[in-house]
Amino acid sequence: MKYLYKITYKGHKDKPKKYTYRFIAAHTVHEALMIVDYEHGVGLNSNVPVLEVKIDKELKDELP
Repeated sequence: MKYLYKITYKGHKDKPKKYTYRFIAAHTVHEALMIVDYEHGVGLNSNVPVLEVKIDKELKDELP
C-alpha cells in the first residue's frame, strides 16, 4: 500500500509561524523521510528538523 505523506518543516526563508511542506509518495514513513532528506535536504543530516508527518491520502498500487 502506498500513501501520500505531507511532511512539514521549517524552511530557511520561512517567516515566523510559517512552514514549508512537501508531498512525498512512499510505502512507509521511514521511506518518505529518506526521500525528503535526499531530495530536499530536510532531516537529521542537514540540521533542518521535520516538524510533522501526516498521511494525506492512500494511493492505489499499480498492478498489471
